[in-house]
Amino acid sequence: MIHCVSKQAEWRTIREASLTLSSWNNHRATADVGLAMNDTVAFRLYASLADSDPYRPGFNLKRSGVNPTFAMRLGQNTSLIFGYEHFKDERTSDPGIPSYQGKPIVTDASAFFGNPDVSQTCSSVYAFSALIEHDFGNGVRLRDRTQSFMLRRR
Repeated sequence: MIHCVSKQAEWRTIREASLTLSSWNNHRATADVGLAMNDTVAFRLYASLADSDPYRPGFNLKRSGVNPTFAMRLGQNTSLIFGYEHFKDERTSDPGIPSYQGKPIVTDASAFFGNPDVSQTCSSVYAFSALIEHDFGNGVRLRDRTQSFMLRRR
């Protein structure tokens, strides 16, 4: 499973975006939008897109992700949060520089060992989550988090 912390809906306005452009055709864009629809329902959407063609010939990387969440106040001390996450990672599997007798072989750092045409890999994660929380007061809270995910590889 991919380790990440999902953004969650809050009762505040969020409007953030970023764009990164760097060497080796490395591009990344993100957007984070959240709003309170009323006193009991909030929504948040986080999305990202990245691609890169690093210095090793034949290597490429494309990633995308989307994470919408809804939060609901079910009463004065009870809340429910639903979330969905889809993350996709497509890349050339790069075995790196091989070693001999415990040391990396001497070669140009851009050398690709393997066949990039047969080293393509793709992983997709589909995850659903629900969190219900009740605050009893005096520091006592009850939380139940349910998560379900599916990982697909090719």
